[in-house]
Amino acid sequence: RPIAPGLDPSWVYAINRLPYTDVLFGRDVVFSFGPLGYLFFPLDMGSNLLRSAVLWVAGQAVIVAIGVHHVRRTRRLEPLLAFGVLLLAAGTVGQLDEYRTLVLLGLALSVAPGDGIAWRVTTAFAAVLAGVLAFTRLSTGVAAVTMLALPTVVWLVRRDIRFREALTFVALPFVATVVVLVVLLFDSPGTVLSWIGASLEYTGGYSESMSYPGPGVLPVLAVAGVAVFVVTAAVLARRAPAVTPVALSFGALLLLGLRHGVVRHHARFVPPIVLGAIAAVVLVAGTRRAAVQGVVAGAVVIGLALGASVVPECFCPWQPERLGPARGWTGLASMIRLEETRERLAAESTVRLAEDRLPRPYRDAAGDGAVDAIPWEIAFLPANDLRWQPNPVIQTYSAYTSSLDRRTADHFASAAAPRSLLVQFVEIDARHPMLVAPAMWRTILERYEPSGLPPARGSWGQVSLFHRRPQPVDLGPRSIATTSARIGRWVEIPRSDGLVFGSIRMEHDLGGRLARLVYRVDPVLLDLRLPAGGVITARFLPSTAENGLLLNRLPMTLEELLGLYAGPPPRKLTAFRIRGPGIGSFQQEFEVAWSEAEWRGSSEAAR
Repeated sequence: RPIAPGLDPSWVYAINRLPYTDVLFGRDVVFSFGPLGYLFFPLDMGSNLLRSAVLWVAGQAVIVAIGVHHVRRTRRLEPLLAFGVLLLAAGTVGQLDEYRTLVLLGLALSVAPGDGIAWRVTTAFAAVLAGVLAFTRLSTGVAAVTMLALPTVVWLVRRDIRFREALTFVALPFVATVVVLVVLLFDSPGTVLSWIGASLEYTGGYSESMSYPGPGVLPVLAVAGVAVFVVTAAVLARRAPAVTPVALSFGALLLLGLRHGVVRHHARFVPPIVLGAIAAVVLVAGTRRAAVQGVVAGAVVIGLALGASVVPECFCPWQPERLGPARGWTGLASMIRLEETRERLAAESTVRLAEDRLPRPYRDAAGDGAVDAIPWEIAFLPANDLRWQPNPVIQTYSAYTSSLDRRTADHFASAAAPRSLLVQFVEIDARHPMLVAPAMWRTILERYEPSGLPPARGSWGQVSLFHRRPQPVDLGPRSIATTSARIGRWVEIPRSDGLVFGSIRMEHDLGGRLARLVYRVDPVLLDLRLPAGGVITARFLPSTAENGLLLNRLPMTLEELLGLYAGPPPRKLTAFRIRGPGIGSFQQEFEVAWSEAEWRGSSEAAR
């Protein structure tokens, strides 16, 4: 794909670019993807295209080899045909490359220990692949390791293999792969541990901070698809015991896909995973009856997926054109003619990035100093030949836990901070920028000021250039009061001529802790009352609210943010209350610790 503007293309650019900088995951940045995440979204940077191509070609070769192996083992063609149909059908309902690779891992584990050398080779391949996937994305790595471990445990318990074989063909290839990649991708084991710890926090906060509820029918359809797989696997395992370890392996994958899907993506990832899982157990069962049962089960899952595709919020259209060979041949040709592919991608990238071209005064004002973009449009940097200095969460809407918020704030206060910021005062999911990452924004107010250039406008909306202040403003808030409050009731904001911050501590109840762990916590909203009685509503994050929300002079637009620097602060807000669909996940009583700080704005903005 070409380099392109936008929220998702920007992080794709980031994970492709970072391996060629001195920035290290764990030490400097943390994101949902890791140092090998580009394998799923390769751009033409360094050897990324070639490495990704090797992975995909090897994957296709393994699929063919395992299919041939099972046909030779059972002397039946029907299971292979059913396998092929189901695997192709998975592509028509939106199978992501990440999950396609995990299906490949499960398929590599479908060869039984009794098959001798074939088992040794495919299991060692699965162990190496799991080691690679551990560094693409933490959740993907956890799923890969679990998928590898579950069949191994079953084989050991059933005495299909000896401990020495598990050590030689599972543990040793996996550990060797991990050790080699740690040496190549990190500067020390401590950095690896930092990356794992920060990634655990990142993924742990996802189900609350990135939740985006959709129609309830979509999770129901997804769960129904998983149930179809469970029933199919149970039926096939009665006649073919080798199905059990494979089914358990895919069960771990389905749990990941289900959780990933229901938090934000309306479960649209689940049907293709289910189809891939059914395809694998059909191939392992290896009988004509299993092939028929698998095709019937697959048809039910496709029906469920088609039912989901007619729901507009799902964004999961059926794509029957993927059944044809054109995409595969085109992909193969593009890898064979790699130089032509690179020339084409370079031309396409130039055209796409022109959409993010900024006015000449902006480029001149940024100069050759380091620049970052807030909250997500990193594509501004390559589009304008600016030097990118990434922040710890790469895209600041991802600073969605109190620790990540503070870590990002510390970055912008440090010597490693960029000289300039390209600021778009926007957020995802109806969230308010300053209410999502309050510690970060307080540091930006302290350390940065508008450049004096008027906001630039384009297809992306508005952006303003900020420069680092010659001398920071001290916004260390002074504690003034503590208030006990209750969800759903108005809380008065203390009067002040300065800025008033409220540190809100909300605790999950038991149901909320469970929802955060296995499902999602729905959005929580903040109503802010105007002096004349009107109300402004924005989504905030309880997980970062303890870092102190600016409440009495909260800007709502980029113009109001610039106005906060230039003259009289934005409108005064007099009270707030908490409500929204997610309030049932929290204890109803909470406390607000109030503090205030003087505010002098910016002489540059005033001019």
